[in-house]
Amino acid sequence: MSLLRSDEGRRAARLLEFDRLLEEVAEHCALERASDIVRATEPSTDVADLTELWSWVEELRRAHAREVDLGLGSFADLQRLIGSERPSPGPLGGEELAAVGGAARALSDLLRAIESQSEQLPRTARHLAGATDPRSLADHLSGALESDGRLKDSASPQLGRLRKAAAAAEGRVRESARRAMSEAVSHQWTNGSELVLRGNRFCVPVRSGSRRKVAGIVHDRSDTGSTLFIEPLAVVEAGNELAEARLAVDEEERRILVALNRDVADAATALLDLFERAVEIDAVRARVRWGAQWNGQVPELGRDASGTLLLDGF
Repeated sequence: MSLLRSDEGRRAARLLEFDRLLEEVAEHCALERASDIVRATEPSTDVADLTELWSWVEELRRAHAREVDLGLGSFADLQRLIGSERPSPGPLGGEELAAVGGAARALSDLLRAIESQSEQLPRTARHLAGATDPRSLADHLSGALESDGRLKDSASPQLGRLRKAAAAAEGRVRESARRAMSEAVSHQWTNGSELVLRGNRFCVPVRSGSRRKVAGIVHDRSDTGSTLFIEPLAVVEAGNELAEARLAVDEEERRILVALNRDVADAATALLDLFERAVEIDAVRARVRWGAQWNGQVPELGRDASGTLLLDGF
């Protein structure tokens, strides 16, 4: 039962600066959601619940003393990415998918670390029993995405090929534009010496009096009207090829992201379950980390004849 349900209990919690204590413990969490759980903890007099909790703390305290690495570090909050707290519906972008992949790898590392130490960490191992290892999802996402969410060329057999084709098309555009600019300079059809971008099209700045010397599409004119920005016909055709190549890249990238979203959706339930278990472990481990600063000990709990809760072991 929570002591905060009585005026006397709330007064005792204030005198003991219980909120301040919880804040100190919460700072030792790796995950923000675990910090929130610690901050929301209420003092209790339920001996059975407290005994269960402190036996878990003692297990992790011994592991901490042996410098056992649980493989639990900071990673993205999956409830906000793929769970009930996602701020908006719709598919995940590349950056969000990469964050899910990082979280899946961290959770897999935790699960494997605990499994390898199951004899020394039986209570923690039971807490993770039946959880699905998300390593295959983590590997799949990291194989397709850079850490910043950009799709790798190897994300699909087609993507790398399409990107190479787009790069080659861009090279042809630049070369065609360079030749057109060189011709305009040599014939003094231009006041400039460099190509000008209008939108995503390469244009030659042509003197208005030389307009008919350069066959192409006029995309803009200078404020004074003395210069026209013309995309030569050879560049137009090369630019069309480039636009088509980029559209093919965009379409393949969209297809890959849809498929990755489907993979994450299929794994979401198991992944969120493991995430919540990891949060609980982190909240318990924070007590251990805080206690280590003060050379703390896990108490033995009991009651006297009057029913008063006793803390032994000090």
